[in-house]
Amino acid sequence: MEGYKNITFNEVVHIGDDQVNDVCGAQDLGINALWFNNKNAKWDQDNAVPIEFNQWNKCIDIIEKINESK
Repeated sequence: MEGYKNITFNEVVHIGDDQVNDVCGAQDLGINALWFNNKNAKWDQDNAVPIEFNQWNKCIDIIEKINESK
């Protein structure tokens, strides 16, 4: 972990399937969150709607697009 001391929350991407524990928790800390919505649920939180996907093979493309936009 020594080499990761200077990483800030805005350089991290958290991927999760739980709206509150994963996505909102990450967003509340300033961490980028991706929502793995494999149940095609409706976003029903007050936090900003995250980028969502429902197939793992799309995850890398999404992360690459996030990196390109920085």
